[in-house]
Amino acid sequence: GGRLTELSHECAEVTHPKLGGEAYSLTVSMPEGVGDMSEVDVEVSSLKVEVEVRGTKQCLNLAWPKPVDADRAQAKFSRKRGTLTVLAPLV
Repeated sequence: GGRLTELSHECAEVTHPKLGGEAYSLTVSMPEGVGDMSEVDVEVSSLKVEVEVRGTKQCLNLAWPKPVDADRAQAKFSRKRGTLTVLAPLV
């Protein structure tokens, strides 16, 4: 049992020259105690993104407003800020 808790997050459309133009930048706040990417499952598809903190009920399931190029999406973890950032270029 137990309810899932949605991770707090912000999604913005950005222009990202390295990725060749428009992209979504999704910043997800990680719970205390998460030290690196190995503790997080991230799945990006063209229509949505799923983030789950392993061993917890904390997750995020977000539909992209427009389709993205999942193969070129990147996830980065910032221990300093305690955030996970997913960059996903628009198709």
